[in-house]
Amino acid sequence: MAGSAGRCTGCGHRESVSRHLTWNDAVFKLPRAVRRQWGQHGLGDAHVIRQTVRPEAFLGGRMQLDTNAAAAALHPIAERFGLTIEAAADSAVRLANANIVRAIQLISTERGYDPRDYALVAFGGAGPLHAAPIAEELAIKTIVIPPSAGVISAYGLIASDFVMFESLTRRERAGPDAADLVRSVFTEMKQRATGRAKALGLSGSLRLEFTADMRFVGQAFEVPVTFSDTEIDGLSAEAVRQRFLDAHDRIYFFGKDSDKPTEFVSFRLGVILPLGELPLLTESVAGQSQKVGSGSSTIGSGTTVC
Repeated sequence: MAGSAGRCTGCGHRESVSRHLTWNDAVFKLPRAVRRQWGQHGLGDAHVIRQTVRPEAFLGGRMQLDTNAAAAALHPIAERFGLTIEAAADSAVRLANANIVRAIQLISTERGYDPRDYALVAFGGAGPLHAAPIAEELAIKTIVIPPSAGVISAYGLIASDFVMFESLTRRERAGPDAADLVRSVFTEMKQRATGRAKALGLSGSLRLEFTADMRFVGQAFEVPVTFSDTEIDGLSAEAVRQRFLDAHDRIYFFGKDSDKPTEFVSFRLGVILPLGELPLLTESVAGQSQKVGSGSSTIGSGTTVC
């Protein structure tokens, strides 16, 4: 299942934590059910079979879906595993849900954040179709489905701040001169990054986000430690070490009081040009959509959906 999972920060990719988790679903490729010769089997066909996408109500009833074509697309999978068409469709969706759950755990639980403390934002071609079982699996109590969910990723692209990154690999012990090293690297990267921004013709108030990847000496993985540009001048070696220990403890639940030596591995500097006031998505008042009714169906797992 193609897609990306991350924290919702206006669809920009950054290290700061918001109060939302997102699954940007890119899987709803053109299914066989739309009766186009270039259609290919996918989750769209599985949803048609399960009636989580109702053929008579697709696009407000303006496009009819072919249930027989969707069944034909899933037939080879059902035959191979000795399943009914309905069971194959249900299994495909449950497998996709499991992959999404795992992706969300990678950027939440495994980074020290509890998904139960967040809302789940579902968008894209099929994201909202999967939101409820995913939230249930992760014990997330709130689901947010934005207006125009199918194009919200494109909206995020044009509405998010401009972000540019500089990176530097530099492995050194974080000893008594750790704060001096942070200041030196920050100054060097800031000069290079602001020079690039100027060359690109960027103007306005730039915001800087500086991150050092640190670890205990001998460790095989790093922990990102973030410093604001306003605190770097007054930073001490003790503060650098404590910042790392706190970040390590938050993710791995140990190390906060460790006396083991630490080291820097790499540095990143994000240069952010805020977009300012965002354009708003507004509801269209032109025309009236066709009423296509409502209903419910029982899917293969025994769940009734409305």
